[in-house]
Amino acid sequence: MSTDESTRSTVQGRTVLIIEDDAINRTLLRIFLEREGALVLESGFGEPAVALFADAEVAVVDLSLPDIDGIEVLKRSRREGHTTPALLLTGEGRSSEHTRALEAGFADVVNKPADLTELGQRLAALLCHSGS
Repeated sequence: MSTDESTRSTVQGRTVLIIEDDAINRTLLRIFLEREGALVLESGFGEPAVALFADAEVAVVDLSLPDIDGIEVLKRSRREGHTTPALLLTGEGRSSEHTRALEAGFADVVNKPADLTELGQRLAALLCHSGS
């Protein structure tokens, strides 16, 4: 379940926010990222997660959340002044959802089920490009 060494060194010691309502998916992501050396913050709801952006260096946000959708989570975090780069996870797979996410400020969109190695590489790339 490990990514390559460049991904490990990029996420190691970094704070990653996971916003995912499915407890199993959230746990799998947390375990994977912790094995790569990341510090993980997590929430199963969008509204309380907005404040967590202040403590994160990168975020993984599910589109479908029980209270507000992932795009609204990012919009609210931006209104609060957070510039944390974010990746959207979606089960939709429609180009219209991808376009909506990118227009809202997501740096990347990944379809579910996500390959953890690829997800780790994309998070590493976001961290490198953001200068965090």
